[in-house]
Amino acid sequence: MKQVFLQSQQFSNPPTPPTGPTGFKSVPNSPLPAALGPPSARAAATASDHFAAADVGNLIGNIAELDSLLGVRANPLARERRDSGMDSPTLLRYSPQAGGIEAAPQDCTGECQLGENNGSCGGIRRGTKFRWSSFARSHRPSIQVREMQIAAMSIAQMQVLKNAAFLELNKVMQEFCPPNKSLLSWFLPKFLRRAKPPIPPSKTAVFGVPLTTVQMRCGQPLPPCIVHMMRQLRQSGVSAHGIFRRTGGKARVSSLKAEIDAQPDMRDFSQCQPYDLADLVKMYLRELPECLVTTKLSPTLMDLFTFVPSDQLRLLALQCAMLLLPDENREVLQSLLYFLKDFAENADTTQMNASNLAVCLAPSLFYFPHETPTGSGLSPRRFRRATGVPDPRDLQDHKAATACVTFMITHCHQLFTVSEELYRQAAFSAVELAEPPALDSLAPVDASQRRHCFAFVDNHAQMVGRECSEGAAKWTPFSSRCGVETFCKKLDDKCPLRLWKAVMNVEADPTRILNRIVQDKASWDPDVLNSELVEMIDDNSDVTRFTLTSPPAQPAREQCVLRAWRSAGSHSHCLYTASVRLPPTPLTLPTLILNEDWLIEACGPGNSRVTLLSRVDLRGHSLEWYNRTWGHSIARQLVHLNKSFAD
Repeated sequence: MKQVFLQSQQFSNPPTPPTGPTGFKSVPNSPLPAALGPPSARAAATASDHFAAADVGNLIGNIAELDSLLGVRANPLARERRDSGMDSPTLLRYSPQAGGIEAAPQDCTGECQLGENNGSCGGIRRGTKFRWSSFARSHRPSIQVREMQIAAMSIAQMQVLKNAAFLELNKVMQEFCPPNKSLLSWFLPKFLRRAKPPIPPSKTAVFGVPLTTVQMRCGQPLPPCIVHMMRQLRQSGVSAHGIFRRTGGKARVSSLKAEIDAQPDMRDFSQCQPYDLADLVKMYLRELPECLVTTKLSPTLMDLFTFVPSDQLRLLALQCAMLLLPDENREVLQSLLYFLKDFAENADTTQMNASNLAVCLAPSLFYFPHETPTGSGLSPRRFRRATGVPDPRDLQDHKAATACVTFMITHCHQLFTVSEELYRQAAFSAVELAEPPALDSLAPVDASQRRHCFAFVDNHAQMVGRECSEGAAKWTPFSSRCGVETFCKKLDDKCPLRLWKAVMNVEADPTRILNRIVQDKASWDPDVLNSELVEMIDDNSDVTRFTLTSPPAQPAREQCVLRAWRSAGSHSHCLYTASVRLPPTPLTLPTLILNEDWLIEACGPGNSRVTLLSRVDLRGHSLEWYNRTWGHSIARQLVHLNKSFAD
């Protein structure tokens, strides 16, 4: 088959904004608002701990999807693969007990509105921040593979790797599978009966809600109540005989499901039977509008375990497949596999090894194309057996799916890393690695051995003045929810990330708002666990380290930032933020903040207009994820800021 070579796409550093007046003082010695207090008080203040399938008959849509997946860049993997490199790939092996440090934007539908009263606007309400400590202990990546995790890849690296993974996985399929099993069959038109659309779930529903909607609501792909349920099940279920095989009480399970749908913030499951909780976990996965492994990848993974003979090739192909999953599906699958790995390690007690667990979970994770759906409006994975003799293809699919889940549970610590061969041939440039600049480049030391950030402040002040004064015609509206208007625009610096803007009126004066953002961010922002003052540069600038919340089984992330705040009188303040490179904290991955700038202006007695400009790479996410999600993320941030003044 003719190879597809992709056009290279690189981006460069953003140009320095042109000089010009901004209306804000950039003098570092401008007075600090009285509410912020002296540097000594600030240094002592540390905040407290906290993926429906598209119409497959639509050829135009499939071609557009192919362009989105492949139109990234030419990858060295497009070169002919060496036979020796394919027959004996180098595997990343490490022990889970190893020590050491280890699209165009689219608005959501009505079902993912940011509700103000039910907790869905922030998903996780203030004060309920997650630390899944069991994952930190049992599934901690070693320092040798930390940089090889998918979660550590920048957005530019993800674009390169998704293209490379598609080509690599397609080569394996072409070499071992029948000709009709090529991945290019993903993009051929299929004429299927159009299913009746399901009834949209309620705004508070947990079951049957797409993972993308959960991400928009909660800021993470798993609902908080499911996280707490899995945490409780991990504590009480590892000693339950036949867990996930034995069923719970049907009435209890139905009642608990209805209670969770009515109260999505439910956390206490200590009085529930582990078999009931295990049934609910399976039910949650089974009722997803699209299966976790997705309709496209399910047949591919089953073919891998039907036709590919080598475990090494299977592992390499699965590592590529994980890169092709939507970001939300990949994170949930990683959490689930690590979760099941803990049960498999207690098989002496539960009698549920990886193979037994796979038999119970595979039907909830995979799409089986040779089964017949029951009724209309149901999920495409909810099927009934055809009468008479079972279809041999159906039996073969279930056998392959079970073998695939068994393999994934056993090798879960290697699945979500980039293979050494893939990483080496990608040959990332320094720009694609997207490392933060050194502190000395943004805040150099002068002849008197004192740091200053005059150029940093001037550049950000000019950018804020320019972007906030531009008319709405230059911004693309994204959403308007909960009093927050969100916009985005694509800049001309070739960086794939868009610049996002969120605007909201907050019921507080500008000085109080600046004080809350600078000093107490961890107390109101659900995405921040804690903060640490690293260095005070002057009265109006500092270097601070923030530890961020992460979904279960994901490494903790941190932000090391240079911050500078300036005032234009008492009625207008600005806060400029960008990442700097510092020695990493153990067990964390650094994120990249290109800019996170706040403009706070008085708009009446006790009211302020807050504008947030944001361009952030959290690592481990694709461009489609940012275009779909980031506008909701910064809107949720402003809503929580506003709520902090009402409490």
